[in-house]
Amino acid sequence: DAAIHTITELKEKQSSNYALLSTLINIYLKAYKLDEANKLLVESRQSKYSLTADYFYYFGQFFELKQNATLAMKNYEQALKIDPINDLILFKEAQIYFKARQYSEAKKRLSDAIFLDPKNVEYLALYAQILADHDNADTAIGYLRDLMTEIGEDPKLLSTITALYFKSGQLKEFKYYYKKIQALPKK
Repeated sequence: DAAIHTITELKEKQSSNYALLSTLINIYLKAYKLDEANKLLVESRQSKYSLTADYFYYFGQFFELKQNATLAMKNYEQALKIDPINDLILFKEAQIYFKARQYSEAKKRLSDAIFLDPKNVEYLALYAQILADHDNADTAIGYLRDLMTEIGEDPKLLSTITALYFKSGQLKEFKYYYKKIQALPKK
């Protein structure tokens, strides 16, 4: 609420500052204040902000939070037309395709995102989950182990491999990695 209040005051003083508008919309979405986010997005439809990738990205997030994957994808695609090398948008699309179990489309989007940001552990963890669901858990676990020798033991990668061991019923390995996670200073 304090962040919303501060950004709102700044936005009133600098109404044409699109960075503040984007920040405010993002805060509303993260706080699940969807009506306020929608109001700002609709109001900005007549401004130059509606020509930016951020505008469509936030509309995509809005519809994703409303659980309307079709409209979310439509807006993400529009954002990608404006900013075709935005790895975050590609990742969001991959997540939607993954939830819909459209693994080939999810892999395609995620591969592009990983190409643009090869060290992003969120992207790598989702790729491992796709491998586990589409191929098998052992393939995904091998992929994660290779990544951890290259990148190091990141908490996100460790938690993903731990979950895969649990889902595949390999309890001895699950317990080993679970203890590793608990021993990490960063939870």
